[in-house]
Amino acid sequence: MNVFVAGASGAIGRPLVAELIRRGHAVTGMTRSDAGAKALADLGAAVARVGAFDAPGLERALRGSKAEVVIDELTALPRSPADMAAAAEGDRRLRLEGGGHLLAAARRLGPGGTSSNPAGSSSGPAPGSGTSPRGWRWRPARGWRRAPAPTPSWRPG
Repeated sequence: MNVFVAGASGAIGRPLVAELIRRGHAVTGMTRSDAGAKALADLGAAVARVGAFDAPGLERALRGSKAEVVIDELTALPRSPADMAAAAEGDRRLRLEGGGHLLAAARRLGPGGTSSNPAGSSSGPAPGSGTSPRGWRWRPARGWRRAPAPTPSWRPG
């Protein structure tokens, strides 16, 4: 399955990309930084160098990935919880505006499904199923697990 991961070079994105690749999926990871691009390439992912606020560039990257599933792990959280208040507005803008660009592009292009990250977790394809049902959640220490409640998800059609 072709999977596009926005926020792929972050704390959740990197292990998510590694696990998807380990399970045989073709992954395109979205990042803005040189360090993120190198880390994703080292994992075996294709790299989309684009920012979430660049709506046309994001749509081109998504189109080029031929994604069947889109996973949104966009965050702008600080390393230290002490800096959370200062980072909150930037994180909110990235999730709403940047995530909105991602969702709009996915809807226009019609990949197999998208999932959002409203609370630090992600839904996505069930391992080995070839589909993207609701209710799967990624946890870095445990991998894919059935979520206790459905996670926000969008599928065309």
